[in-house]
Amino acid sequence: MGSIEGRIGGVFAGYDIYALLEDGNVNGRIGGSVIGDDINIKYSLTDGTINGRFGGAIFGKDISGNIGSDFVDARIGGSIDGHDLKLKHEGNTVYGRCGGIVDGFDVLINFQGSTATGRLGGTFDGFDVECQCVDIEPIVSAVIIASAYYLYKKKQNHGSAGVNTN
Repeated sequence: MGSIEGRIGGVFAGYDIYALLEDGNVNGRIGGSVIGDDINIKYSLTDGTINGRFGGAIFGKDISGNIGSDFVDARIGGSIDGHDLKLKHEGNTVYGRCGGIVDGFDVLINFQGSTATGRLGGTFDGFDVECQCVDIEPIVSAVIIASAYYLYKKKQNHGSAGVNTN
């Protein structure tokens, strides 16, 4: 059984990540017990598929796409309000992008043993990554980590909608 556990972002802004992996099933949680999302994903590197859901039945986001040991090409969310997730795994690094040029973010995660460190987003507006990934493929870990940041950004944007700062 594998696991991923850690944090993206700092103490005050960010999300915890905790999930267990067994037989191609990833189950766990990103965020806290109140403000967060469940993780329920199935994947097969042999078949090249990844499918599942972050969050609940009503306020969650689906993930669906193709995955291999060195790539992922998937969609998080719907066809209108979702983002493409395209990642590559080379050597000890997983890199790529979630979303478009304007509304997306870069992914850069380095794996040394069971430790994953890196950055999601830009230098000023992104989050650092610090996770322990035990017996879980780097590309799968990167999907969970990048999706956590995607969901965090969605919740932050949704929470500020309609707020008048004058």
